[in-house]
Amino acid sequence: MALADGLSAISATVVNWIRASGLDRSISVLPLGTEHIGRDGPAVAPASPQPMGVVRLLQYGAAFTHKNRQFSIRIAEEVSRSGIDVELTLIGPTPTWGSSRDGDSALAERLLAAAARERRVGTMRVVDRGFVSDSELFAAVRGADVVLYPSVVEGFGFVPFESALLGTPCLSSSGGSLSELLPSECVVEGFDTSQWAMRVLDVWRSGADANLMALVEGAAGH
Repeated sequence: MALADGLSAISATVVNWIRASGLDRSISVLPLGTEHIGRDGPAVAPASPQPMGVVRLLQYGAAFTHKNRQFSIRIAEEVSRSGIDVELTLIGPTPTWGSSRDGDSALAERLLAAAARERRVGTMRVVDRGFVSDSELFAAVRGADVVLYPSVVEGFGFVPFESALLGTPCLSSSGGSLSELLPSECVVEGFDTSQWAMRVLDVWRSGADANLMALVEGAAGH
C-alpha cells in the first residue's frame, strides 16, 4: 500500500484504520450496496410454516472467529432460560483458516447437555447448515424472526441491510464501520448475553416494525 498512488476503502472506518497505520495517501470510499438482492428482494419460495411460540434466530456468514458465532449460541441459551423455545440456525462456509466451527459445535453440545440436566422449560436447538445456495439462504432469512450479527469487528457488513430487504429484522454489534450507518434500533452495545437476549425478545414480541423499517431505509441508500 505504501507504493500505491491511491487507495480505496469500503467505509470511513477502514480509512481511519489505514491512516492510523501511518499511510498518508489519497483514499476513496467506494459506495457499496445490496444490488444482488434488490429493493423487493429475490424471487424465492416462501419459507415453510414455523411452529408458533418458537424464537427463530439466524446467523449467517463464513464461520470466522471474529463473526462471534459462539456468542449467538449463548444468546440462544439465554433466551431459552426465560422459558421460551428457541432455534438458532447457523449458515456459512468453513474458511481455510480462522474457523470457529469446531468450537461452535463443542459449545452447543455443552450448553444443550446442561439444559437437559436442568430440565429447563424453554428448549434450545442449534442447527449448523454450513454452506447453502443463495436461494436457500434468502429463504432462511425470510423464515427467521431475528437475524443476529454480533461480529467483534467488521470492515463493513451487509448482513443487516440484506436481512432488512428480505423482511427480517437484524440486531447488530457496533463493531467496526456499521456504527456509522445503523440506527440505534438495530444496534446492541457490548457483548452481554442478557442484554442481547432481552433485545431479541423485544423484537420478537413487538414485530420489530421500527427496527426493520429503519434498516430498510438505510439499505435503500447503501
